[in-house]
Amino acid sequence: MHDMRVLTVREIRDIMTLLGQDDQHLIDLLASLTGENARNVRHWLRTGGDEAILTSLVGPGSQSGAIA
Repeated sequence: MHDMRVLTVREIRDIMTLLGQDDQHLIDLLASLTGENARNVRHWLRTGGDEAILTSLVGPGSQSGAIA
């Protein structure tokens, strides 16, 4: 699973739960991550990493502002 090039639906849901967000913009951003960015977010999810790491990967501009 660690070599998957995209995030799974379950991983996206887990991230949304951890961030306390549930909006289409975040879903779209996470679903569009591929390759190294997807692996980095997966690592962030596994380790309970710093929210700044996730923000650097998906970028600012979430509609609810939680990761901006």
